[in-house]
Amino acid sequence: GGGALAINSGAKTSLEFTGTRQVASLTLAGIAQPNGSYGSTASPATNKNDTCFAGPGTVTVGPVATATTVASNLDPATVGAAVTFTATVTGSLPTGNVTFYAEATPLGTSALNASSQAAMTTSSLALGSYRITAQYGSDANNAASASAPLSQLIQQAQGYDSWSKAPTQGLSAGVNDGPADDPDHDGISNLMEFALGGNPMVSSQTILPTLTKSGSVLWFEYERSELSKASTIQVVEYGADLTGWTAVPIPAASSGSVTITSGSVSDHVRVSIPATGNQTFVRLKISQ
Repeated sequence: GGGALAINSGAKTSLEFTGTRQVASLTLAGIAQPNGSYGSTASPATNKNDTCFAGPGTVTVGPVATATTVASNLDPATVGAAVTFTATVTGSLPTGNVTFYAEATPLGTSALNASSQAAMTTSSLALGSYRITAQYGSDANNAASASAPLSQLIQQAQGYDSWSKAPTQGLSAGVNDGPADDPDHDGISNLMEFALGGNPMVSSQTILPTLTKSGSVLWFEYERSELSKASTIQVVEYGADLTGWTAVPIPAASSGSVTITSGSVSDHVRVSIPATGNQTFVRLKISQ
């Protein structure tokens, strides 16, 4: 346990293990000892004492030193994208909180879980490069520690023009690179391919939205490319005929009848639509 350890005169504590065990306090022959590591000469302890200790293990008095690291799930990321930072703290079963910083600005505080990790997600970072750090605040058994800086780049989301000019798309300027063009003849325009993460030169309809019914609700779902989130206007429209439409603008994050599940390459968009009457038409409109 982590309580007080008292070794009386003539007694010896056997530390037959590798590593250290933490105690709240240490008394040797009635004399309180300062914080530090203790053990025999066969151990790496700072304070070696073969009269009171035996074996290769050590006893640590006071908080155990900890180490904190931080990682990002998305680097670089685009403006408005959800970036998750995860801190890992090593020590003696550390508990407590970790605070995340972008430079000197706090981003938020999260509690350590059973795996000694804490995570937080933010989409508020503006355009630029940041030094992200995580600071562990300590507990009764573990000392505070801070991570080394993590470089995080936030860049402007690419628009359609940048996407269509990229060599990886295979489009020819002035020939088949217009938003309304459909060079692979799969019925999906270049702008729609851009918004849904498709390949404009490969004929495929797998990227198209799906529509399912559950009771009195229709679920309209599709993958929104991360590149298109900031540079396109996306609206889901539905109606009982092909003349009157109810518009549902797709926001950056979940709101109302729209649920957005963020991903590193695309966001999953799910729209709840009432299934009323004998028929319902649903369509997705993309514009710049």
